[in-house]
Amino acid sequence: MNKRILVIDDNASIHEDFKKVLGLPVQDKSISEIEEMNQDLFGVKLARAGVGFDLSFALTGNRGCLLVAEAIEAGCPFGLVFLDQYLPDLDVISIITTIWEKAPRTEIVMISTFAVDSWQAPVEELGLTSRLLFLRKPIDTLVLRQMALSLLEKYSLSEKSSNATDQLPGERERQLELALAAMTTRNRELLEINQEASTNSSKKTDYLMSMSHEIRTPLNGVLGMVELLRETELDQNQRHLIETLAESGEVLMLLLTNILDLAKIEEGKIELQYTAFSLRKCVSGVINLMEARAIQRGNRLVTKIDPAVPAQVQGDEIWMRQVLVNLLSNAIKFTNKGNISVEIEVDVETERHVMLNFVVLDSGIGIDSKDQEQLFRQFAQVGGKAGVIYDGTGLGLAVCKQLVNLMGGEIWVKSNPGEGSAFHFSIAFEIASRKEAVNKPEQDREEPDNVIVPTSENGGRVLVVEDNPTNRKVAGIHLRLAGYCPEFVTNGQEALDWLSEEKCDLILMDIQMPVMDGFEATLEIRKFLPKIPILAMTANVFQSQRDKCFAVGMNDFQAKPVRKQGFLAMIEKWIGKPDAKKQANFKTAQSQPKVKVANTDEPLEPPIYIDRAIKDFEGDRELVGIVLTEFVKITAGRIETMVRATFDRDLEVVANEVHALKGGAGNIYAERLASVAEELEKALEQNHLARISSRLVSLSREFGCLQEYLRTCGDLK
Repeated sequence: MNKRILVIDDNASIHEDFKKVLGLPVQDKSISEIEEMNQDLFGVKLARAGVGFDLSFALTGNRGCLLVAEAIEAGCPFGLVFLDQYLPDLDVISIITTIWEKAPRTEIVMISTFAVDSWQAPVEELGLTSRLLFLRKPIDTLVLRQMALSLLEKYSLSEKSSNATDQLPGERERQLELALAAMTTRNRELLEINQEASTNSSKKTDYLMSMSHEIRTPLNGVLGMVELLRETELDQNQRHLIETLAESGEVLMLLLTNILDLAKIEEGKIELQYTAFSLRKCVSGVINLMEARAIQRGNRLVTKIDPAVPAQVQGDEIWMRQVLVNLLSNAIKFTNKGNISVEIEVDVETERHVMLNFVVLDSGIGIDSKDQEQLFRQFAQVGGKAGVIYDGTGLGLAVCKQLVNLMGGEIWVKSNPGEGSAFHFSIAFEIASRKEAVNKPEQDREEPDNVIVPTSENGGRVLVVEDNPTNRKVAGIHLRLAGYCPEFVTNGQEALDWLSEEKCDLILMDIQMPVMDGFEATLEIRKFLPKIPILAMTANVFQSQRDKCFAVGMNDFQAKPVRKQGFLAMIEKWIGKPDAKKQANFKTAQSQPKVKVANTDEPLEPPIYIDRAIKDFEGDRELVGIVLTEFVKITAGRIETMVRATFDRDLEVVANEVHALKGGAGNIYAERLASVAEELEKALEQNHLARISSRLVSLSREFGCLQEYLRTCGDLK
């Protein structure tokens, strides 16, 4: 059997991985165990070979094609080629075409990190063929070895069938039939192996994402408590301990973020969101975020951006920021009392596109050439002087490489020990705008077509479409304190009825409501009010939800829980500030029972952050009492409804009630209750009845804690 394998990949560390997996003799104890596993799994014992595979390697497509030609001339062709999908010199279709022109029967396995969609182009160009298979990273060791054995045996069978031309016609036909049958069986086995590998990879990714979220939830609580401790009176030693705790927590949070990002990338669950954004503002935001850490280590952080860089480009700003954050974090970690810079320059520019080169420079310890090859591998770490290993997991640069590749670019490093490092990456963008927008005087500023400036007739009138009474109360208080005139309805149908007789300047639209939801209501409103601003308010912050909001005609998106500053800023963005004459102190007197909020110090971990709620309501404790009283009354009814609905297995009712409860709890800063409500929502999504019941008990218990806490703060009548 031909055992010659060629690996074409620009990452030298991948070559080492292939050597470890395919370079071992098959009789090794570990391989024997693998064979036993395969016999249990597939019911067929692997063919045993006396030696390992004969491996050759190439870092570029040109070099790989040259090795194929040399092997043919030497009379020892490669039976199998593992080919990376993205190489620096040639595209994968050109490489495959060249190999098959020289050696038509060569088996080729194309390897990619991304989803199956990325394999569509090669299939369309080359056509369906049994000589080309696809394998997605990360590669399972067992799958790789089994695939190599099967494909090389298939290649050998193909060679034997080709050599049968000198045999008698009948014998030749029989040999061909046997060879074709054997190849068909091998193809079926390979498809099963590939499918199993894909399933296992998906399960691993789901597990990582789930674990990352489960760890992140309590960690958010830890970091929140640390932030509260920072605001208390501390001596020097206590402050040092708190800062160390905070820094360690942030490092752990970054690790979880990187793990989750890698899992999403490997599973193909990351979709780039192309929008127009300013690279200058993006870099400035990252610098502001990282500057404090740089200063702590005595570093100077600067930027240098080529004036020819377009004002705005089309790209994914979120992932671009993540790449820059990871590279700067790395530079700060390895640089002490030095200089760090972020530079952007134009490489190639056309009428519609521009290729930009980014570089993050530091004057740190530098990297030895032998260590540079493994920098972008997952969990790879390099040593400093005297073999010192610096803190870190080796995930940050791996995430950078994956994201840059996902955006169609490439990343590399130039460094020498003691001379600092320069991390480069280049990405091509579509140009959105070449010049920065010039701020005009207020009276000359042009408003977007779909923005309505408040008129004296409407006076900054805002229609709030929200079924949750607590959310209506919070939004109304914020609006009145800012000088707007809020009006309220409880569902989409009521909004249509109100708008048929009244006028307003802006609509705040909840999404999940009875009778008619926010999506349907917006579609109906757009039929007779095409330009009025409609702003979505929802606790669902997933990108798919945002996309659907914009698709039905909404203008902007406000995530719950509503925070005063961002909430009012969004409204001002669309209809401006109200008339100053309308801004007055808002006081409400109602006959319903109230919670009297006392001037008491809150414990470090309260069921509700009353001081934050009071601050949001301009220090008006009486208003906070009104809101809390109404929330307690409504929540008690919601929990009772959920208990009955759970008993009746009406999970849709439970889902609607807990969604509304979560939003209301967030608005009044009852964060513990909101967190338990979120856990119940997850259990509902999984349709796990036992977990739903358990979470509902936890929700009821936490609500009892909230009630008891409010009693200690004042009289609850």
